[in-house]
Amino acid sequence: MPEEIAQFYEDSNFAACFSTPFERAGLHLVADLDRAVGIPERLRTVGSRLKRIGGKIQRIDPGIFTDPAGFTVVPGAEVTQVTDVQMEYGTARVRVKVWPMSPAHNVHLVANYERQKRTRATEGDLKDLFDQTPRTEVHSWQLVNGTWMRKEAILVLL
Repeated sequence: MPEEIAQFYEDSNFAACFSTPFERAGLHLVADLDRAVGIPERLRTVGSRLKRIGGKIQRIDPGIFTDPAGFTVVPGAEVTQVTDVQMEYGTARVRVKVWPMSPAHNVHLVANYERQKRTRATEGDLKDLFDQTPRTEVHSWQLVNGTWMRKEAILVLL
């Protein structure tokens, strides 16, 4: 799997695990994270990762929504694990498992980050999630002018 695609999923999981949906939504309102005062380092990191995620989405209708912070994707409170990648001629199909995270679990991970300054959630942190049945999604990626872009529409397998 190309590093750009792997980084996308790493960024999504970091943002989902180490911030709440409310915090992620609030980051949309901050036009310039580098110049904003009073924002903790954790949320600055989440914001920069959200911006990077947003830059990797190939929009169906790019002008329909505007966002002052420059990112339009707010990952849900869920953890994504890549299970299969099929590459062919500048395209990739990435099959992922997605586990929803309860608000209590999400807050627990945020608290762990604040205490231990982690860069990712450990298997132990996520053990309870993996006891649930995940949903399966297929994400389509395309190489556009030398950059891997995920198509906005995803396929959710029931």
